[in-house]
Amino acid sequence: MQGNTESETDIEHEPETDNEFAMKKWQRIYRRENMKAELKLQIDAVKNGNILYADAGIDNFVFLTDGHYGAYIRKNQVRIDLSKCKKIKLEGDTDFNNILKISYPARETKTAFLAGNDFCIKIKTEDTYCFVKEKYLKMFPGWDTIRISGKDKAVLIMRSGDPYGLIMPMKISEELE
Repeated sequence: MQGNTESETDIEHEPETDNEFAMKKWQRIYRRENMKAELKLQIDAVKNGNILYADAGIDNFVFLTDGHYGAYIRKNQVRIDLSKCKKIKLEGDTDFNNILKISYPARETKTAFLAGNDFCIKIKTEDTYCFVKEKYLKMFPGWDTIRISGKDKAVLIMRSGDPYGLIMPMKISEELE
């Protein structure tokens, strides 16, 4: 270094408090694009309190959702106090066992388009298709089965035969299709 100039690395900073350090750590985790849905929903529940939960309709699972996507989480892996979230009752078409009965095997296609700032991926069965946001699909890594509900075209994601997630489809205008 020349003279008395200070670089950014030479400037002394006051030490952070434990609370500030913890908050910055959670903010770094929260910003990750590859964050799993179950962790992101639990962080949102703590930060905002606007996450809904329900018994998933099968033993040892709860369903957390923000309305756009939801994750099925084993009860022993839930890290938040569910009593602080609003409880809903899954009925008929939203209960996991019923969705499984009225849904059809599907596959992810290479077809995609840009909607606003989000890429949408086409998911299709033999008879029907829907579009979901790619960022939601990426929140469920390691899935092996994907199904489309016959009634509302919700995308059911499964891993090793267990429920993993549910993504609501994008409403696409006919001219974009």
